[in-house]
Amino acid sequence: MAEISSTMGLHRIGIRPKILLFVLFPLFLLFGAIQVNDIRQTSQRAETQLVESMKNRVASNANKINTQLVQASSVAHTTRNAVSAGSLSGANTLYGMLRKNVTDHPLVFGSAIAFEPDGFEKRKRFSPYAYRKGKMIATMDIGVDGYDYTQPQWEWYATPRATRKPTWTEPYFDEGAGNIFMVTFSTPFFSGQDFAGVVTVDLDLAGLLNLSGVQQASSTPLYVVSPQGKLIFHEDAKLLGKTFENGITLSTEEKRTVADQLQHADTWLVALGKGTQRERWLIGAPIGVAGWQLVSLIDKNVVMADLQRQQLLIAIQILAIALVSAVASWWMLDRLTKPIRKLTDAAEEIARGNLSVRVGAGSADELGQLSNAFDAMAEKLAETESLLKTNVLAIGNALQRSHNFEELASALFSELAPLIHIGQASLYRVGVAEADHTDGSDFSDTAHSPDSLVLCGAYGVKDEFSPPPRIAFGDTLVGQSAIQRAPIDLKSLSSDFIPITSSLAAIRPCQLLVLPIVTNDELLGVVELLLLVPLAEIGDQLLKNLMPTLALNMQVQARTLENKAISVLHEGKPIR
Repeated sequence: MAEISSTMGLHRIGIRPKILLFVLFPLFLLFGAIQVNDIRQTSQRAETQLVESMKNRVASNANKINTQLVQASSVAHTTRNAVSAGSLSGANTLYGMLRKNVTDHPLVFGSAIAFEPDGFEKRKRFSPYAYRKGKMIATMDIGVDGYDYTQPQWEWYATPRATRKPTWTEPYFDEGAGNIFMVTFSTPFFSGQDFAGVVTVDLDLAGLLNLSGVQQASSTPLYVVSPQGKLIFHEDAKLLGKTFENGITLSTEEKRTVADQLQHADTWLVALGKGTQRERWLIGAPIGVAGWQLVSLIDKNVVMADLQRQQLLIAIQILAIALVSAVASWWMLDRLTKPIRKLTDAAEEIARGNLSVRVGAGSADELGQLSNAFDAMAEKLAETESLLKTNVLAIGNALQRSHNFEELASALFSELAPLIHIGQASLYRVGVAEADHTDGSDFSDTAHSPDSLVLCGAYGVKDEFSPPPRIAFGDTLVGQSAIQRAPIDLKSLSSDFIPITSSLAAIRPCQLLVLPIVTNDELLGVVELLLLVPLAEIGDQLLKNLMPTLALNMQVQARTLENKAISVLHEGKPIR
């Protein structure tokens, strides 16, 4: 039942909504799905390209810092070579060399030469140091004015002393000498095979990125991290020297992942808060000479904002196209269905009998042609209806001029024969022949005998084939039609039928019609027609329209006959 109701509901939907619902709407959905998929793929490609671009940018900045570190370390190597070669003699010469190191290289905050105890002029500790103090270059002896650098906590001296190799220290606060957070590059020098001391350059961590030419935006902070995970650079100077986890909030799993990535020698990316509205990317690249990592924290929403705006613009454009298309489609469908609605209304008017309605051709397209064809059909129907009314009226007038059943039959067949191509015909009425009452017998008892048909007249028959004057109900097709009160229509006639003859030829009939004449459930008679050609639709309609008129005239003739019978009874005169 639900299925039937659904089907019936669809049948009640107009053409325009159906086209929109079953054609245009699916097309819009398909178009939208294609566009959404295209936007998604474009977004994925753009995100991949953006990630690669950000990785390349971080790697490029790491290379800039690495270049500065290589230059800074080369200052220490040059000074070491000079010390090892003995070309620098005397404390003043050493101080002069160190001042030059600081002056000539903006990235270098300070430079020192630290000798082993008793290694320079039998001094207990000697470490000349030149460093920046405001706009001046100040000097000091770390071994005398600072601290005992030979103690193991001072990595810049202890590590190359133990490994006999150059080293970059972890970030530290150089209290007593530079009094700033710094990292130090130390390279050892030797006296023969014996360790003799180190040459150092100190780098001010606060200015590391600016001096390296690395620009950082507030939305993408940068960090420099040592191999032990300590912050060599952070925008908040208070966090220098602390572990990387102090500079950024990470989950336990993210901490493990980042710790693993910090050991890699390649550029890497870790997504923080992946799949959330606050997803961020942590991108790192190695600073090779020092073993450090440059790490950038990127807010995905910020860097994707331009792409998201473009996607929003594309989505708005798609919606605008869909809206314009929908409005245009609705307008076009209205233009398309309006003539159809006019045709429907006109057809309903014709069904109600108004044959004067016309739709008029509004265009030269197929709908215009359909409208023209409809108007031609309506015109033809009107002409047919007019012709039917004219013919029925003409036959009715002829029947009204009849004075008895014989004249009625003659007038009927004379008017009807040329219209529907009658070859032979006969008209029977219910009752007895008029001649049976010429003796004045009681006509009223037999005039409407319920079991017999009396011949009123015939058309186109020869004497030897004249129809019988009386037919009992049930006899022949005429009597059968009277009993059934239903038409009998035979279209495929056998060769046994009597041919219809004229003076020139004999023609076999094509169709036999036997029509009962009934009004208000009262049988008045039967008309039998043999047609030369099959009955056309207009002929069938003519007979249907004519039957009420024929019945009325037969009733008039029956009453006339009854009146004559009464006259005979009262006057004793024969019927004329």
